[in-house]
Amino acid sequence: MYHGVTKNIYTPPVWTQLPEDIFEEQIKWLAENFHPISLEEMIRAVQLQEPLPQNSVLVTFDDGLKNNIDVAYPILQKYQVPATIFLTIDFIGTDRFCWVDELYVAIQTAYDKGESLELPLAEAEDFYANGNSWAAYYVVVEFLKVLPEKSLRGHLSKILSQVTIDRDKYQADFGMMSWEDVRALDSDPLIDFGAHTANHRILTNVPTAALHEELFSSRDRMEKQLGHAITSFCYPNGRLGLDFLEEHMDMLRNGGYTCAFATNRGMFDLSKDNFFAIPRLSVGNDFLSIPSFFKMNASGFVEIRTNKNISFTSKDIN
Repeated sequence: MYHGVTKNIYTPPVWTQLPEDIFEEQIKWLAENFHPISLEEMIRAVQLQEPLPQNSVLVTFDDGLKNNIDVAYPILQKYQVPATIFLTIDFIGTDRFCWVDELYVAIQTAYDKGESLELPLAEAEDFYANGNSWAAYYVVVEFLKVLPEKSLRGHLSKILSQVTIDRDKYQADFGMMSWEDVRALDSDPLIDFGAHTANHRILTNVPTAALHEELFSSRDRMEKQLGHAITSFCYPNGRLGLDFLEEHMDMLRNGGYTCAFATNRGMFDLSKDNFFAIPRLSVGNDFLSIPSFFKMNASGFVEIRTNKNISFTSKDIN
């Protein structure tokens, strides 16, 4: 599970923006050591209950960021690795950022300018005042994720009102693709698309009356743009029991989707796992991308160690 792939350097690093050179190393290694498959191949296996090739791997991207086509796509082409991009549909073709990215940009902009910033938690303000803007961001973003939509938007608006953001500076990485970009990628069999809600709202925070818009009306608009059916879904934030529930899985199943992807960490067993809560291995710009750890994680070694409750040592990662 990826988000963005960037040519730029951010200080502090943005977890969702993986440097281009690291991404290429990972894709090259996956191409050489695994059997990359497309979403279409996976869906066919789900529908027919047929096994996938040994060591199959599916590469996915959440959100639909502009750098998916500008930076990641040429690397995927180079190594002929298929990928699936889950689109936040109402953001495509606009200058909107996902709120988690907008929050990062706001806090970092204020910090870089040496400006004071009122944040919703005393702990976050302490981190910010003591020179740790990343910790301030992390505390605030995790706090906001669990709030009802109205409260989240209220806090976010208050933070954004204190900062003037140069949106053009960040558009290449935090901005979204245009529909022209999406259609161009859709014409290449290497790339598949799925739905990631209309507005990237965490489903457990969405009123029942608004769920149809997030899950289905948005998909309908996507299908009109692309001219074919969309049958896969990806949950924003994606933790089963926290960000989505059994009832949401039932809605997707009954509403014409074939499968849905979560962010719960794990390998996927086609023979027994839930097709509407498919786990993934997250890849971010932190220890998850240390080459040795990435390889252990992708191979299933970390999963085996975790399930057996065996702790890691520094030698395991180094």
